[in-house]
Amino acid sequence: MTVTQTDNNIPRIGEAVQASRESLSIPSKIEWIEKAVDHLVPPTQVWGICDEDRASRLTIVLTEALTNAVVHGNLGISSALKEDGDAFAVELSKRSSQPDLAAKPVLIEAEYDGTTVTWTITDQGEGFDVEDFPKRLDSEEPDMDLLLSGRGVMLIRAFVDDISWHLGGRQIQFSMDRPGLERREQHRLQTHQSVRVATFEEDGQIDWGKALDALTLDLSTGGASMLHPSIENATRLMIEINGPQGKMYVPAQVCRTQQVDDDIVQIGCRFLAPDPDQSGAYTTLAQQTQALEELIAQLEESQDTNNFSALRSHARAIFTDPVSVDTLDGNPLRSAIGRDLSKGGVSFIGQFELPQGAQVGITLQHKDEKPLRVLGIITRCNRLTGNHYDYGVKFL
Repeated sequence: MTVTQTDNNIPRIGEAVQASRESLSIPSKIEWIEKAVDHLVPPTQVWGICDEDRASRLTIVLTEALTNAVVHGNLGISSALKEDGDAFAVELSKRSSQPDLAAKPVLIEAEYDGTTVTWTITDQGEGFDVEDFPKRLDSEEPDMDLLLSGRGVMLIRAFVDDISWHLGGRQIQFSMDRPGLERREQHRLQTHQSVRVATFEEDGQIDWGKALDALTLDLSTGGASMLHPSIENATRLMIEINGPQGKMYVPAQVCRTQQVDDDIVQIGCRFLAPDPDQSGAYTTLAQQTQALEELIAQLEESQDTNNFSALRSHARAIFTDPVSVDTLDGNPLRSAIGRDLSKGGVSFIGQFELPQGAQVGITLQHKDEKPLRVLGIITRCNRLTGNHYDYGVKFL
């Protein structure tokens, strides 16, 4: 492995780890769950996969997955007992004290490939229908018993980037990507759209009086990423978007968050099937998807009309023309020289330092074409030599 350094020349060995794999086997005892979680979470922070917020969410995910494997898998206790007074606690105490059941192993594998950590948890239980259960959970009208038993699964799906089940439901596999790595299968349009975002209350209702303004960074029929004022413990959102036919309302689950500054976070979310009882939402997933497709097509057409040719492709191209940088604080424009350019961002070289996460205005001038002014966020500012810095900017 090759050791890399941060901007202040202090080596961070975690950034140099290219791959790691670990296998654990724990008994079916409740007290082992917390110990396993405490062992599995810290490496993700060393590798740069999790910041403090993501580590907290990973702790919840691993605790939920291991509890399912121990309690519902190896000990065979039905989740329905949780709603039956003390019956769940009585059954858990009874079964966990039986040596033959407590000795059943839960197998854990954690594998890191340099960009993604994947956890595979396997129990010795009876499993479940891995094809039917997720479909029923995502149906437009899931029954209440299913929602009660599937709350943990919904929570896990909200916090990870990918999830699947194998071995007839006895094995769950989920992963977290390094922040910024996109795995969305649908066509993703980088776009700067103002939206309103409201959170769901505990009773499932939405208080639009508490809604906040946000800004999309990209959009697909399956999800979006946004810049949003800091919110705590929000897992389900309703997003108000101005569509071709007026305002459209799309429910979403928060999949990841990344702090940009003290007041702003970047949120990645997955769109959910609409709730027919929710006022203003589409009644079917097909209607919602079609509306999003129409919106994306409209935005693409608008961008193709307004952007000059260098920005019409996601491919990165050499761009060595002048770049003007507005730090948006009233100071004079800074001059720099471009290195490369894509539809999503630009890199350039200059002789001034910019803080990562800062918003800047960028003016691009290509030969005799009309200057293009865009808003962006500094994603990289690395010292090259002397007073020269290499910057990376993601367009908003």
